Amino acid sequence: MNATARTAALAQACELTPVSLTDGEVEDLLAFLHSLTDPKSLDQRWAVPARVPSGLPVAD
Repeated sequence: MNATARTAALAQACELTPVSLTDGEVEDLLAFLHSLTDPKSLDQRWAVPARVPSGLPVAD
């Protein structure tokens, strides 16, 4: 299946109602999505506990 046929098949299978957005609304939506991709959120080492209640070792 070529890219055009695949795109058409996906569009036909979509059950969502199309939404028309203004240029400003698209810009606002993109700004919001970019705010969710803060590079600091990729480093989650701070969330690894030093120990766990079971006493089992924590993976490094």
